[in-house]
Amino acid sequence: MVTCPNCGSYPRRVRRNMWARLVYRSLRICSDCGFRLRKLRWSLSPPRFVFSTWSSCPRCGTRQVKPAIKRDRIDDISKHPLSLLLQIFGAPRLRCSFCRLEYHDIRPTRGTKGPELPSRRSENPKRDEKESARFPSRAT
Repeated sequence: MVTCPNCGSYPRRVRRNMWARLVYRSLRICSDCGFRLRKLRWSLSPPRFVFSTWSSCPRCGTRQVKPAIKRDRIDDISKHPLSLLLQIFGAPRLRCSFCRLEYHDIRPTRGTKGPELPSRRSENPKRDEKESARFPSRAT
């Protein structure tokens, strides 16, 4: 429960107008001292979502996101202004598997592939022939 930083009592929620809904996530007023508590919407999204060259989740900031094939009714949809704007312009839908958030973004996703391993073939072709004769399962 939220408490007032001035007096420690519990503030009550205030009805927000249209502008306040766009800017603030919640507004509360303390009934004892009149102090206003405000939670901004923009502080929730990590700056990485807006300023990164790769796509990242607006809620948790991870870059391990995947394209969403179709809309999942259980997952939340991001209400971040950039995501809503990109949805209007037809950006593809992406999904964060950590916080189960779906959002729209045109930037490329960063693959989660590890580094490429060197090939099993050696520099010496005669050695490869000997190994393939000795170990038929290793033949490439």
